[in-house]
Amino acid sequence: AEALMTTQTITNLQPGVKIGGQWDDRFSPLQRLIVIRCIRPDLITDAIRAYVTNTQSSKYLAPPILDVGETLAAQKPNPQVPLFFILSTGADPMVTVRSLAEQHG
Repeated sequence: AEALMTTQTITNLQPGVKIGGQWDDRFSPLQRLIVIRCIRPDLITDAIRAYVTNTQSSKYLAPPILDVGETLAAQKPNPQVPLFFILSTGADPMVTVRSLAEQHG
């Protein structure tokens, strides 16, 4: 019987790329994701992104854009209540915060 996965297949495994043979015929996209998680955990982040893009939409991978002005208007902040920003890598709200500070004095 033909081996489902060989060492070379596992080494060359890439998220979202069809391998061919039994791998593509035998497993659903979710099952392939589970197998990748088991044998190549280093690829799971890329595999999840490829799975979401292929089965849902890439819009679910994009972070939401926060409108700081709208948020502040809805919360009615004051000097006694701090405003916290939880940032992701590369996010810098300072330009927006300074602009809002100038607008509101």
